[in-house]
Amino acid sequence: MAAKISEIKPDEIYLSSCLVNAKPGCPYATAEEMAKIIEKKTGIKVKLKTHEYH
Repeated sequence: MAAKISEIKPDEIYLSSCLVNAKPGCPYATAEEMAKIIEKKTGIKVKLKTHEYH
């Protein structure tokens, strides 16, 4: 089962709004930096935020 799932490649990866807007933020990398790292390693477009808060 895990082998079948690992063959599935998503069209996009979303970083959650909670991760992107975290306070205090991650001391190691910003959400934008994390997105660039993920895109570079996977070749898959990364979008920031899943939804807007009101």
